[in-house]
Amino acid sequence: MRLRRGGNNKSLTDFPGLSSNNTSKTGEHGDVQGCSRLERHAGKLARGVPRGEGLREGPDLLDFLRNSWKHAEALDSNVFLPLSKVLNALYIHKASKNVTVEFEGVGRKPVREVFAAMDKDFRAMARARNVTFKKLRGIWLYEKLNEYVAGMRGVLAGLDPAYRFTKIFRQTVEDVEAALGSVSVAYADSCLLFRLFQGIRGELADPARPWVEQQVALDDRYREVWGIAKKRGLDVDLGDLRTFQPGKKTSMPEILGEWCRLWESYRPGLFQYTKFPAPVRTSTDCELAFSMEKRRAFARMAKKQVGHVVETRGEVYLRLGHCTREELEEDILTGLTSNLLQRLQASQQDRISATTASWQTRDRSWAGYVETTSKFYPEWEGFIVGRD
Repeated sequence: MRLRRGGNNKSLTDFPGLSSNNTSKTGEHGDVQGCSRLERHAGKLARGVPRGEGLREGPDLLDFLRNSWKHAEALDSNVFLPLSKVLNALYIHKASKNVTVEFEGVGRKPVREVFAAMDKDFRAMARARNVTFKKLRGIWLYEKLNEYVAGMRGVLAGLDPAYRFTKIFRQTVEDVEAALGSVSVAYADSCLLFRLFQGIRGELADPARPWVEQQVALDDRYREVWGIAKKRGLDVDLGDLRTFQPGKKTSMPEILGEWCRLWESYRPGLFQYTKFPAPVRTSTDCELAFSMEKRRAFARMAKKQVGHVVETRGEVYLRLGHCTREELEEDILTGLTSNLLQRLQASQQDRISATTASWQTRDRSWAGYVETTSKFYPEWEGFIVGRD
């Protein structure tokens, strides 16, 4: 990556081709549809350019986006890490497994056994991971906990405050709400940074769009970013900015300034790939078939779970990739209704359920507080919970 050195006081308004009356607009917090084509497009370019023909001399689209995304991840850790620390310190999680407590109408039970369903939900939330260019785990965890605690408040309103169960339940709600309040400012900054990034990424979503239009649109985006950085207190000229490594202690204005510095540094060579020769496909039919199978697996699950799915459902994905429509419509189990087949199917399903029970990405209702209350609150029968 080329870095500009010296005392150049160049600002964003000095970029060629910019119009001062253009207004930049970004979408709401969320993924930009179709942006995955950019990653595939840039990857093809990187693989297709012959050795020595410009790839090493000009910046790459993916590198440009990734360098900005790393700063968003670092800032987002100011939301995720404090929340996950509080979840790990909750009484329902740290209480001794061997110490029992008297619960009205239930008897003596370990606290961790009584609140196991809630703790399981919190453990799954704390395992959230970033998804490059698409998801920040701190934002996801904050919003999920906010929704979860709102549901717990609805249940808490109908519980008897004198019960031991209610006291522990209320303390859990208050601890999580206090944690959410402590990171609310960091959450707002992370959401703003994510929204700005998705707006920038969205301008590059369509590989068929003329590169000149993309460049002008990005100039508008970064003019907006620079304006926000100035309003947030950045008092340094663009030419005086220096690169730095992503870190959670970096302030929001500094990150926005670094984004603008990255754009000013990458801008001269970012679209040079349009002058590269067209890539030539060299893959054989066998390689294409294997690649298709791998893409189907990666599109269905995370990379580290591919082995499990291939083991349990590998033949299904082979059918989807290589069978004709008529073959797919046929039932390959026709006539095989023996007890042995049913037992094998039940055994496989049990094995799949046992492996995926703790996965954070599995389909969840996130209602462990309802399960906990229905099992261990003595007056649950007939209890009406006001939930959306």
